[in-house]
Amino acid sequence: MNILVCAAKTGGHLFPALSFCKDAIRRGHKVIFLGSKNQLEQKIIHQAQLDGVQLDYLQIGIDGFRGTNLMQKIMFVIRLPFLIMKICWWLGKHKISFAIGFGGFIMIPLGFAIFLMRKKIYLHEQNAVMGSANRMMSRFAEKIFTSFPKSSYPKQIVSGNPVQLNLDQGVEQSFDPENIKIFVVGGSQGSYFLNTFIPPAINSLKKNFQILHQCGFKKKDEVSKYKSHLNVQIEEFVNMIDAITWADLVICRCGAGTLAELSMNQKPMIMIPLPNAIDNHQFMNARFYEDAHQGILCSEPTDKEVLASDYEEFRNAIEKMLSTNSRGEMMIKRISQSKPPIDHFNAIAIMVDSIKENFQEY
Repeated sequence: MNILVCAAKTGGHLFPALSFCKDAIRRGHKVIFLGSKNQLEQKIIHQAQLDGVQLDYLQIGIDGFRGTNLMQKIMFVIRLPFLIMKICWWLGKHKISFAIGFGGFIMIPLGFAIFLMRKKIYLHEQNAVMGSANRMMSRFAEKIFTSFPKSSYPKQIVSGNPVQLNLDQGVEQSFDPENIKIFVVGGSQGSYFLNTFIPPAINSLKKNFQILHQCGFKKKDEVSKYKSHLNVQIEEFVNMIDAITWADLVICRCGAGTLAELSMNQKPMIMIPLPNAIDNHQFMNARFYEDAHQGILCSEPTDKEVLASDYEEFRNAIEKMLSTNSRGEMMIKRISQSKPPIDHFNAIAIMVDSIKENFQEY
């Protein structure tokens, strides 16, 4: 079978899509990947190809709609029919059996093309709040796979998020309650807030920590100074498997993929959502895992005059993580032994079973 997989621009869309691609290729199918001309996306896809993922890569030039100015919106509407026709031609040329989309505004022309060509399309939504493009195209979808159970969309199947990072659970990690290991991660692009606010906030706790801080490309100078008594390593990029394996506690933003990987690998989290994320989806992602007792949700201060050393909500979260119950068990340790609320490692299998209802040969 020839399958069109579509995702664009962000790692949150692209990495689950690549997980699906790898499984489809392993099953003997041909995968055509439809993306945009975004630089980060091109880098991720080309690296996957270098790593042996055999897929054809098609691209269309497309930007988002929300958050753009009036002229950009007008240009999108003008170009939309031409993009739809181009995708229709590709669907016929490559004899596509079905398509599956993982989000991003590239889903708009694909959805219309699928409808015109009378093909089937499946959608995957990574976040607790469905993105605009997926929401618009849901009427054309055969099934909608979601990563959170609190959604209530027609055609929904709760599959989980196809995360790739699976640590060796057989390896017993050392744990020293007097020297907690903290991993601060702001993603490949880094987080200005985490880089500037978290070091002085940790300094104000006056405790001994080991800290690995991933700051993002060319952003080491942005990181505020940690106190000299702390054992600190600051890196632009890290090996995520090594970093998460090493950590006792992770301080992070709240992208769906990051939280899913940390959840499945039973890592306690202090989750600080990006306050201007579209539809407040990062907050909703984090709230689900907090309700599941896998981490603590902290808000980013709205008052930019607040000093990092006065970031009381964060300090309280750290203190709570280090607190012990009546049996002397530290909260960090209890979370590390808890069962994840969703089995994200089984996501691909659930998606495949559903697709086979229409395509037995898959």
